[in-house]
Amino acid sequence: MNLFRLHSMYLLFFSFVGFLACHILISIGLNPILASSLVGFTGSLSKYISKKASTIIYCSSFAAIGVLEVNQRISLLLLVPIFVWIIFRFLDNHFHGHGGKLGTIAFLSVSFLFCLVSYL
Repeated sequence: MNLFRLHSMYLLFFSFVGFLACHILISIGLNPILASSLVGFTGSLSKYISKKASTIIYCSSFAAIGVLEVNQRISLLLLVPIFVWIIFRFLDNHFHGHGGKLGTIAFLSVSFLFCLVSYL
């Protein structure tokens, strides 16, 4: 698997889009669950992006819910969409369907950030 193919970089872009959109909505006072749902729903409605891109938008917005409790520094927060992208790419062919896959990816991404912050 080549992580740096064009389609893969396209997914990385949408991982940042989902994370930042949810983070902004939470920062302006929207309920985190509602913010993630709104971002995921909006991403799924777009006819211009692929199914995988809309899935990673929702997954990274899901990860944005839990990351605010771990750290507030934006430089470290921006690692989470990268973690989501890497884990999504590696688990893409191993988990089929969405049940548990997106939650697992979000949990692992936030856990990696938590471990990184604990060791710094």
